[in-house]
Amino acid sequence: MTGSRTHARRAGRGAAAVEGALVLSVFLVPMLMGLIYYGHYFWQAQRVAPIGASVSGAGIYGQMTCGTLTTRVQQLLASAVSNVDAGLGQALDPVEDIVVTVLPLVGGIGADVQVRLRLPIVTTVLPFLPLPDGGDLVEDLLLRLENVRITTGASC
Repeated sequence: MTGSRTHARRAGRGAAAVEGALVLSVFLVPMLMGLIYYGHYFWQAQRVAPIGASVSGAGIYGQMTCGTLTTRVQQLLASAVSNVDAGLGQALDPVEDIVVTVLPLVGGIGADVQVRLRLPIVTTVLPFLPLPDGGDLVEDLLLRLENVRITTGASC
């Protein structure tokens, strides 16, 4: 009698271990995948150098409309981040990913240009895991352009 009870207990312990492993895998595997996914996102974000330090408005001067100034700033930023595109293997679309807002100064000469750069760095493989800014790297810049005159009558 005692031999069959001992054998039953040992078999029960093994079954409990298997059940425990199955239940824990349901929780541990998604947690491990999430850690790897977040790690990949932050690794990619750290690979991108700050773009604001490499951009200056030195090449932008003269009299122009807000639309022309917006296009020139987008072209300047698109050329500044071309090395970022090559490093990440993803293309940057200046029209969609670079948002430029022109704030004319009160005196009429000069303008502050507020720029928001959105760079997609991680494609969404696991859509149920939220990433900061939807997996995009977002950088805000404020450029002060001293030698620009916004034409009158142009609304910015």
